[in-house]
Amino acid sequence: MTNIIETSDYLRATNRPYFKVPEVLKRQCHIVLLAILLLTLTASAKAQGKSKSDRTLLVINASAKVTDEEVRGSKKIRLTHVNTLRYDVGINRIVTFTPGLSLSEIGGFLPKSPAVSAGSAKQATLLAGQTPPDPNPAFDLLANRYDELANDWADLQRHIAQQIDSANIARDLTERFIRRTDTMLLQDNGPKSVINGITALQPTIRDVVTNEYGVESAQLSLFYLLAELDKLRTKITKFRVDNSAWAVIASNAAILTDLEGRIAEFKTAIKAIDRNSDQGKAFLRHQLWLKSWQQQMTTIETTGEKSFELAEFEVNCSVAFSREKKTKIELVMRDRLSDATAGTPQGIITVVCSAPISLSGGFGFSTIDEKDFVFVQSTKTTTDAMGKPVQSVINRFGFRNDSSFRTLPVLLVNTRVWEPSDVFALHASAGAGVDVKTGQAGTDIEYVVGPSLSFRRSIFITPGVHIGRVPMLVGGFKLDDEVPTGVSQPPITKKWSKGFAITFTYFIR
Repeated sequence: MTNIIETSDYLRATNRPYFKVPEVLKRQCHIVLLAILLLTLTASAKAQGKSKSDRTLLVINASAKVTDEEVRGSKKIRLTHVNTLRYDVGINRIVTFTPGLSLSEIGGFLPKSPAVSAGSAKQATLLAGQTPPDPNPAFDLLANRYDELANDWADLQRHIAQQIDSANIARDLTERFIRRTDTMLLQDNGPKSVINGITALQPTIRDVVTNEYGVESAQLSLFYLLAELDKLRTKITKFRVDNSAWAVIASNAAILTDLEGRIAEFKTAIKAIDRNSDQGKAFLRHQLWLKSWQQQMTTIETTGEKSFELAEFEVNCSVAFSREKKTKIELVMRDRLSDATAGTPQGIITVVCSAPISLSGGFGFSTIDEKDFVFVQSTKTTTDAMGKPVQSVINRFGFRNDSSFRTLPVLLVNTRVWEPSDVFALHASAGAGVDVKTGQAGTDIEYVVGPSLSFRRSIFITPGVHIGRVPMLVGGFKLDDEVPTGVSQPPITKKWSKGFAITFTYFIR
């Protein structure tokens, strides 16, 4: 009965050193291989699903940022020194803002109110070179009432002029301060400086916002003056009827006409500055503009320096086999001093994410022997019928290839587990090698598992375990045996074997 050759026989026949691996060590090797495979399968999920605490926090001074730069990996980003006082702010999206009152909408600085002809009704007659009216107590009452209203109007004008001056000063100080905030925030203590400036400016704005245009301390309003002037005009008309004999005198009639004209001029001046006039509407626009800034400043005062920071946000690296993913972070800002309805984007930073999983292909070298069994022609000395030695050609079992190592093409899946820099990274890799027709038994798929060191995410060097097949003669045949008649090819089988391999692969995708 023919015995099948054992591994030890094969090694002795090929003059290879033989060392019998204990069963305990074999089991440990299988456990190690299983652990490496599990690491390869799970490392991608770990790379893409990091907890928030694992992500690097970038704190960026937005005011000092001129151009954006690229950084790698998932990031948490916090923007500081953002001028939230002057600008409406958005992040990384197309932002449209509802505009507030801009400087062009509120107009220029407020003009002073128009003046009324100076002097009392009686003095005016002398200034005009007219003959003083004949004494008449009823006319004196009318003239005195006009003078009282004129004095009230003068007081009201002074009050309105003060409000206009206050509004112009507050508008000028507010605009200049807001325009300076960009420069102020360039400093490390910029937020604190801006808050101090707001605190100093608030009383000036408050005085204008809380004042009611057109009302003086005696609560004499423009509408009250108009009403009183209308009453006075009615009384003059009645006076003409009741005192017709006095009124027909030319000098007296001229005085009455002059007084009626002054009343009409008076009313025109009042209407030129009431709430419905251009000046009144302009003042209200200035008040509204200042009030909107007052509200913005009050919010910043209440919140403190945190007002100039945007809430932290994350940029994740959730990619698979893409070459890389770039996320550009832009700060979109609309200047509240302008008429713009859309913000202007300013690049802050670009987060570049390399795929945690990649494919690489190349070649490797393995310590598993390369044996290719073939029939090798040889000679054999026999004797003929006459007893003479005769040399004949026969086939023996031999090797076409006999090497203590083999080369193999490989395709690896690499999962990044640690990337300390843009130059080097550590990966867990697993893949397949191809044994092309070794031993004339067809092409076999073999396996390589191990850690990889990558260089600039392109070249991978992987030392690891190679699990491949080794051909062996079966059927009781041994190396150098004569091939018997009827055997057309070497009877071989392939058994799994473990060895060390080092591969060199290049990034595919």
